[in-house]
Amino acid sequence: MRTLTFLVFTLLWSSAYSRAGEPQTLPDFRVPIRSPGDPPIILPAVAENSGLPLTWSVAAGPVAVSGNLATLTGAYGGVTLRATQTGNAQWDPLERFVTFPVTEDGGFREVSGFMGNTHGLDGIKAITRHGMLLAWQDTLNQPERRRVRPDIRWKTVSAGYHTVAVSEDGSLWAWGSGWEGELGAGAELISSATPERVGTDKDWWKVATMFRSTFALKTDGTLWRWGELS
Repeated sequence: MRTLTFLVFTLLWSSAYSRAGEPQTLPDFRVPIRSPGDPPIILPAVAENSGLPLTWSVAAGPVAVSGNLATLTGAYGGVTLRATQTGNAQWDPLERFVTFPVTEDGGFREVSGFMGNTHGLDGIKAITRHGMLLAWQDTLNQPERRRVRPDIRWKTVSAGYHTVAVSEDGSLWAWGSGWEGELGAGAELISSATPERVGTDKDWWKVATMFRSTFALKTDGTLWRWGELS
């Protein structure tokens, strides 16, 4: 009698366990920092392993969802999106969250700089995904951020005691300290707190700055140098 009872219990437990659904998973989906003007975000349409359709909704933040498209509404703030799937006889229900911030700069794609500049003209420079060039200066141990030439979209930058940058149209710009001609204007420009155009060419590609020297590549592959010992 005891053996029969144990056998029936084992069969019932085994049957109940086998009917439990498999866990569903969300695809490896991450949203980088966005800015209000970015295009809609395409969200995964189905769960990764089950292939069942996902339902997306807004848990928080400046965004609207329609189907698997998330559209930013034009404000700043943190966004949290909620993905759900009700499951079925084979798959367990799913609930996952995706979070990302919406900021003015929309994230950065390049940074350069040198802290400890005593001239007060340069600091850390960074270019956003949308081509904005931002500068940080350490004033009384309080970092201050400002936008450099908002009318220009920037491609690359190298910053130190002096800064050299290439705009998206291929023009070359320099500012900061220029005691050895590193700003590209010889002895005529010793220093400048704002970007000055270097020549008229529009085929500049990459730049690098050293203590009192500047190196620059053109799109034809030629390497140029000016400043100390040039």
